[in-house]
Parts: sequence; C-alpha cells; structure tokens
Amino acid sequence: MTSSAEIRVQNLTLTLPAQIVKEADALFPHGDLSALALMLLEKYVRYQKRKLLAQQYQQYYQALTNADQTEEKQVLAEFAALENEVNAFIEAEEEVNGGS
Repeated sequence: MTSSAEIRVQNLTLTLPAQIVKEADALFPHGDLSALALMLLEKYVRYQKRKLLAQQYQQYYQALTNADQTEEKQVLAEFAALENEVNAFIEAEEEVNGGS
C-alpha cells in the first residue's frame, strides 16, 4: 500500500504503512497512536539495553582467566548464601509479625 499515516512525537516522525494504522485503529479505536508508538519505542529501547548488557556480560566472562573465573564463582556463591540468610530472616520476621 502506498498510503501511510504519520505520528509526530516531539521531534520524531514515524511513517507507518496504512494497513498497520488500520489494524491499530481497530484494536484501539479511540487510542492515541502517539502514546502507543512511544510505549512501543520505550519497550524496544529497554529490550536493546538488556540485549547489549547481556552481550557485555558475555564478553566480560569470556575474557576472564581461569583464576578470575574461580574467584567470580566463589564471590557469587558467597552472595547467594548471604541472600538466603537474609531471605530466611525476612520470612521469620514476617511470621513473627503476622505476615505484615
């Protein structure tokens, strides 16, 4: 299709295929397409940030020496043990205080 709709959000202009606009209007008859576009863009940006962070972690762990990997695993194990202790303490406090 050659027709399209434009959505202006601050300084961003999106040109969308007419079919997508038609489907969005059907799903959200009184919806604000600008708000919908902003929500989708925010979700996409968060997804890309998580993806980049995962890649950075992967690169970090691949660059570690065997000794560093062993130390990292030890630190993570200690952290997990402390976290378990804290969670057990919180659960015990909640039981004593009647779940509040």
